[in-house]
Amino acid sequence: MRWDSLFDDLAGQVQAGERADLWAEVADLARAGRSEICWVERCLATSADVHLVLGPQPWAQVTGRCLQAAPQWLVLRTPAGDALVPTAAVRAVRRLPQRSGDLGGTTARRLGLGHVLRRLARDRVPVAVYTRGLPGELTGTIDGVGKDHFDLAEHAVDEYRRGDAVRAMVTVPFDGLSVVYVREQNRP
Repeated sequence: MRWDSLFDDLAGQVQAGERADLWAEVADLARAGRSEICWVERCLATSADVHLVLGPQPWAQVTGRCLQAAPQWLVLRTPAGDALVPTAAVRAVRRLPQRSGDLGGTTARRLGLGHVLRRLARDRVPVAVYTRGLPGELTGTIDGVGKDHFDLAEHAVDEYRRGDAVRAMVTVPFDGLSVVYVREQNRP
């Protein structure tokens, strides 16, 4: 009789140890899974707005719903228009869900910031550009995109890019870029 209770007690201890080991393994797997998730993927997982902090300036707070993303950039739908934000410009993110979305296939993951800027240049859309270090916005049309920079023909956002409308040509290095707003507006 004493042997039965001894073996029952030992069996209970083994089962409790196995359960503890199983829960520890589950926790390890969860931590390992989370270590594979990028914050940009978490932005894609929500239909609610996320809040990106790019710096201390009032314009450096971008809030909107994430439409598209890749490791180097994301696009948010904001009240001021669609905002292209380089991930390197983001200092903090608020309202980010715990779950993650999918960045898509390998093609989407390979699209760098230059690819998106080239598309804006090709479509000749008016943009408002904010950079680190400059106090206000630069408006105009992206003329060309290099490996690490783009050239902006600076003109009023409500005008077409024509020679007499261009005030200046500005080269913006990717490293200094904070946000590009697409300014779809009616033009004369």
